[in-house]
Amino acid sequence: MPELGSVPMSTVMVYNEARKDVTRTTATEVTDQALRTRSGSLNLLVSNFDRFYVLLHRYLLHRLFDAELAEELTGQTFYKAAATARRLPENATHMQAWLLRAATNLANTHYRRKRLHQLLLGRFAEGRPAAREPEADPNASVDQQPAHVRAALLALPPKYQAVIVLRFYTHLSVREISEVLGCRQDAVRTRLSRAMKKLREWLDIHGSSSDT
Repeated sequence: MPELGSVPMSTVMVYNEARKDVTRTTATEVTDQALRTRSGSLNLLVSNFDRFYVLLHRYLLHRLFDAELAEELTGQTFYKAAATARRLPENATHMQAWLLRAATNLANTHYRRKRLHQLLLGRFAEGRPAAREPEADPNASVDQQPAHVRAALLALPPKYQAVIVLRFYTHLSVREISEVLGCRQDAVRTRLSRAMKKLREWLDIHGSSSDT
């Protein structure tokens, strides 16, 4: 097991539980080759755990700007990886892309559920007296980005959030992003260009008023 350093115990516990689930599989359930593949992938995941954790948590933190939720989804990503180890790549670079793709799917699912929740609340609130909006949490301990930058990122559609965070916060190349998102490199460049255009447009309209 690697030195976990500052990795929160919640993530470690989720990850270890998934590894226990994997070891409960009997020899009759998988072939010898599948067992060797699973063992090799798990060893690779374990040996790179700290590095993958830092990368995934940074990515999710800048997708969600919620430290607790980012930690929760990071743990879920590792659980999914350990529980489906025989499908993991046996190459660290490809495994990194697999993990980021899984984290992206979890973040996108969160946003879809959040939008549905807001839609249902909006319909329920029709005709009712307007409630006072809760005070915004500056969340300064989560991220040092100016409030207007956080707001601009959160206002983007998930596919544009993902490509911006992958490029500028996790510092992936266009080629690496194309592997994470499962699309061609020219498609990544186009999506990134459109995302930056929308980000600048939002900042031009709202930027100066969001920090006040």
